[in-house]
Amino acid sequence: MDIEQKVLLIKEEILEETRQEKNSMVAEEKEKWDSEYQEFQKRLKTQVEEIATNYKREAILKKEKIISRAILDRKQSYRRSVDKYINKFINELKERLQEFSTKSEYIDFLIESVKSSIKLLNGNDFIIKIRKSDLSITEEFINQLNKELADYNFTIEESKRAKSGGVIVEKKDGNEIVEYTFATVINYLKEDIAIEIQKKVFI
Repeated sequence: MDIEQKVLLIKEEILEETRQEKNSMVAEEKEKWDSEYQEFQKRLKTQVEEIATNYKREAILKKEKIISRAILDRKQSYRRSVDKYINKFINELKERLQEFSTKSEYIDFLIESVKSSIKLLNGNDFIIKIRKSDLSITEEFINQLNKELADYNFTIEESKRAKSGGVIVEKKDGNEIVEYTFATVINYLKEDIAIEIQKKVFI
């Protein structure tokens, strides 16, 4: 074998080694890229799942918020309706009480209110406070009190606090007081009125 053939043979060997090395490197790179691609796919899948989970979570939260808002709106609407009827009822009650205060039975009501009040107070001397428009019945009122409650002494005075009607009974020393006005009675019964309206109107 001459030198030229030897060189050609060596060249072919080197080329073959180079091709094998190249193929090996390509195979390694391919394996590396395949591995990285699979890892990327896994990360992508995980991210997609996380996004989907977050979206579902957000969707659930939004749904809950919408439902909560709807429930709140319905409750507020219900409360407004109840309040409307309560106010209507109370206004009508006030009007009827004002009508009642123009009738002869009103003095009987005032007498009974005084009787109920003095049971809660000590002593025998009392100031009875009434509204300005009731001062016209003072004489009849006092006569009736003296007749039915002869053991007690009463003085009648005007009071703006009694402007709704009814009486405010106060001990002469000012230490004890009982309010038996229409406004006080209505305020005391307001919660019961609300319950009754909810039961009989809305249920």
